[in-house]
Amino acid sequence: MKGLASRRGKVSIGALALAAMAMATVYIFGLPPFERRGEIKASDVCETLGNSSSATRALGATLPDEPEYSFRDTWNGTPVSIGGNYFTIHCHIYGGGRVLFHTRAQLTDHKPSDDWVKKALHDKSPKAEKFSAGAMGAIRGGRAAILVPCSSSARLPGGTPRFSYSLSVEVELHYYDRPASQKVRQGLTDLALGAAQYAHKRNGCNLPSNLPAKAPKVGPGA
Repeated sequence: MKGLASRRGKVSIGALALAAMAMATVYIFGLPPFERRGEIKASDVCETLGNSSSATRALGATLPDEPEYSFRDTWNGTPVSIGGNYFTIHCHIYGGGRVLFHTRAQLTDHKPSDDWVKKALHDKSPKAEKFSAGAMGAIRGGRAAILVPCSSSARLPGGTPRFSYSLSVEVELHYYDRPASQKVRQGLTDLALGAAQYAHKRNGCNLPSNLPAKAPKVGPGA
């Protein structure tokens, strides 16, 4: 009996070893259900996210795991610097056959207020966390936004001239862990800042952006 028990123990250990080797093989070769995360290259990320190295790091901390990612920039309208009165830029990031992440920057006559926060974050709740960037920054869930001073002379379609117009820069992560983790929230803030810096420069804004060089910390202990 003792010998039988010993042989059973050896068989069990051998079976476990084989199972571990099989799982390692599946992971190494990226076979389901352990598909390896696709590489996010600085040369591939959207130009509209600003500094490519910073954007790559932030996306690595923010995007859900997918075997590959694709990126698409779009520009519409004419920059303020050459007399334009309508300007929007977008970045879409795809993975697994779906849109994972989206940014938008557009001219707006909104002033820093809770009304702008609710519109930019598509959230009627007043509980968004505010942070210091541009005229105002805010984040809640999988969305972050920055209102950036832009032009003192732009005219929006159908609008009347006012003292100034701003850029409303919004980033949205379509799939994330709920509630969004601290890492994801900081990544969204970093991405919003990069997109805001790019939009302000690309649009040829003539007002100071008041954007920091580095994104402020958000979340508990910020």
